[in-house]
Amino acid sequence: MPFEQVRPLMGMGGDKIIPKLTGIDADSKQGKSLIRGWSEAFRKVISMTSGEVEASKPDADIVAVALRKFGIPASAALMVGDTHYDAEAAQKAGVRYVLLRRSGGNMNVPGEFYDDELLLEVLENLTFSAD
Repeated sequence: MPFEQVRPLMGMGGDKIIPKLTGIDADSKQGKSLIRGWSEAFRKVISMTSGEVEASKPDADIVAVALRKFGIPASAALMVGDTHYDAEAAQKAGVRYVLLRRSGGNMNVPGEFYDDELLLEVLENLTFSAD
């Protein structure tokens, strides 16, 4: 899926809880701006600060912290990323993942790649328990 099409995906959550994770520290100016935007599109948004994780991607620690905060097992999660670091972190955490294609990104990694329609179908049929 081309990177430009990510924004419309963010609004498709409806009543579902779709966790979002980024490598940007929640305490940073950019992080606070992202959280504000995501809060408009999603029922529940969590944030993390650099102090809550021991290592960044491709280490699995950041994914494990997100899973704990949402109260879901790795088997119930799908990580959507755009770099090989995302893929590696998801694999180490035992989480399924898909990667978005974007210019300059290295997609020479194992994993699941979907065309636009199939990715939308997969995301629409996911359920998460975070309450």
